[in-house]
Amino acid sequence: MTLGGRGATIFCLLIAAGLSGGCAAAIYPPANLVDPVPVYFAQYNVHSTILMPENGKYVDYSFGDWNYAALQHKCVNDALFALTISGASALERRELNIDPHTDEPVLHDNPDLVIRMYADRAAVKRRLAVLRARFDEDVRLHHDGGMVVYANSDVYVKDQQHYSLGNNCNHMTAETLRALGFRVDGPIITNQFHICRPQELPSAQ
Repeated sequence: MTLGGRGATIFCLLIAAGLSGGCAAAIYPPANLVDPVPVYFAQYNVHSTILMPENGKYVDYSFGDWNYAALQHKCVNDALFALTISGASALERRELNIDPHTDEPVLHDNPDLVIRMYADRAAVKRRLAVLRARFDEDVRLHHDGGMVVYANSDVYVKDQQHYSLGNNCNHMTAETLRALGFRVDGPIITNQFHICRPQELPSAQ
C-alpha cells in the first residue's frame, strides 16, 4: 500500500502513537532453519509489509482501506474514515523484480527501512498459498467493480476482512511473520517493529 499526503500521514501517526503509547512490537526470528530463504521487512511512513520470494520474483500482499489505498483518496478526512469507519477494505498484490546484482527485490516506492531476514522455504510457501487463496477468492467475488489495476501491475481487490485501527496493514505484517516462524510480542497498531536478535544461519548460507 503506497501511502502519500503529508497531512494524512501526520494525522495517522498522531492517532496511532496516542493509542499505542509509542511502543514497538518485538520480532524474534526463528532459529535452526532447515532451508532458509530471504524475506524482507519493508517499513514506510505508516505502513509495513513482508516481501516473500516466489517464481523468480518477490511478492507482497498488503491490507488496507479501499477508499484510501485502492482509490488513492488521501486527504486527512479519508485517513480518519479509514481508521474509524472504513466502508470497505482492500487486499493488494504486487510482484517485484529481483536485482540481478544484489538478488534483492527492486522497490520503486522508497521505503523508509528495508531489513532482510530469513525463514524456512516451506513456511514461506505455506503463507503465500494462504494469501494467494484469499486474494483469488476476493477476485472471484469482486472482479466486477471491486478491482483496481494500476500501470505498475499493482492489483487491489475488495477484501472480506474489516479494516480498522485494530486490524490494519501492520497486523497483517505480524500475522505473516508469525506464519513464517517469527515470534512477535507487544502492541501492533503502528508500523514500529524491532528486531530483537540476529539470525544464525547454517554455515553453507
